[in-house]
Amino acid sequence: MKNALAIVAFSFCLVSCDNAIEAGPERPASSVSVSPSVDDVPEPQPEPEATATPASAEIPATLAPFAAMALLKKNYTVSPDPRDMDTIMSEGLNEETIAIVDRCVDELRFSGAADAACVGLILDACPGMDGSTADMVNCNGLEYDYWDARLNKAYT
Repeated sequence: MKNALAIVAFSFCLVSCDNAIEAGPERPASSVSVSPSVDDVPEPQPEPEATATPASAEIPATLAPFAAMALLKKNYTVSPDPRDMDTIMSEGLNEETIAIVDRCVDELRFSGAADAACVGLILDACPGMDGSTADMVNCNGLEYDYWDARLNKAYT
């Protein structure tokens, strides 16, 4: 209620103050019109034309790492696991997926790109990523378990 009263008071002040300023000493405030005229309304301006990026444009330097990662990841594609999530959770990841991720890490180990290209390959193969939230969590758990086991093996 206070806000509504403040808006009304503010609006009244705008009209009254404008009338008093426009009226001046030679014209009384009651004779000043407060309705806007057609001349007061600005004409709409055309929007600037959008410019298309030519197909031949180079990849900006800020996006180059992502483009390189996408190219690297293409070399290590994994097939979706045909098993259902219950089977995958009880039996574990299939050997083909593990072999592809291992090959990815071994080949890119010293390039500095192994994390960008190899992390997420298990998620790509996991059918649960298109399923329920619980299946997505399980897929992330499988990815985590793979990297955790690999890290533990490296430090033993």
